Parts: sequence; structure tokens; C-alpha cells
Amino acid sequence: MAHSDRFAGLRRRQWLIAAPLGAIALSGVVMGLRSSSQRSNDGPGLGSLEPGRRIGRWQVVAVHPVRLGAVAVVLATATGQRYQVDVLARDPEGPAGVANTESLSLFVINSKVTAVDDGLRPTDEDQGLGAMALAQALSSEPAPAGLLTLQERRRQHPTGAFAVPLA
Repeated sequence: MAHSDRFAGLRRRQWLIAAPLGAIALSGVVMGLRSSSQRSNDGPGLGSLEPGRRIGRWQVVAVHPVRLGAVAVVLATATGQRYQVDVLARDPEGPAGVANTESLSLFVINSKVTAVDDGLRPTDEDQGLGAMALAQALSSEPAPAGLLTLQERRRQHPTGAFAVPLA
């Protein structure tokens, strides 16, 4: 085999390996761009809320962008216990949240949910009061684009993982 034939065979083998690897890498880049554009299309959270803001005896720890039809807000009680409040669009037909404004419904997310809880466990009183204080702070806030009602969210995301990190 001549010197140039040996390298030609090597280039063909490299091509047979490189082409599929390149296609895999390109599909990964495209998937990453698609998921980041989906995240950015979800839209901003609630413009008037920022981490560190005090609302009565509760503190805003985090405000997430609209995701799966809701804005997740992490609040901390006076004792430092953190919990999640999901802000959804208000549905006049219900169900009503723990707290409501003209355009928003707020739901406290049970962090200890099990299959038997199914949202039926009573809301911790201090957490419910925090959600009510948050609703009062959001009373003039319009519903951000992409917000769903609780019923719409259940239909569109029946197996959604809605919890956010509390830390």
C-alpha cells in the first residue's frame, strides 16, 4: 500500500467515526438551544418581588421565572423555615388558593407531600399567613404572561415536577 493510500484509508476511518460523533454533538447543541429558548419563553417572574424583601415577618428568599404555568416564590418564616408558594392565574371558577388577588391565586406547596397527601393535608398556619401577606404585596401585580390557572396547569402538566430548591 502506498503512503498516500494508507492516509486515505485513515481519513475514511476518521470520517466514519467523526461524522456520527459530530451529528451527536450538533444534536446536543440544538437540544440545549431549544431548552434554553423554552426557558426564556416562559417569561420573567413577578416584577415587584426581589429576594431579600421583607413582607411582614416573612422574607422573600427566591422568585423563579414562570415555569410550568406558575411563578414559584420561596419564603422564609421568622424562624427561618423555608417553603414554596406557587403563584398562578386566578380562576373565578376555582379552586381558590390559600390567598388571592384580583388576578392571582397563591398556593402553599407541601414540602412533605406523599402519595396519600394529594394536597389534602392542612396548610401550616404560619405558611398560610405568609402566603396571605404575599398576596397583599402582589395585590396590584398583573398576571405575568404564561401563567396558568390551577386547572389549566393540572391538564397541561399532569405529571409536572413543580418543587423548586428551598436553599
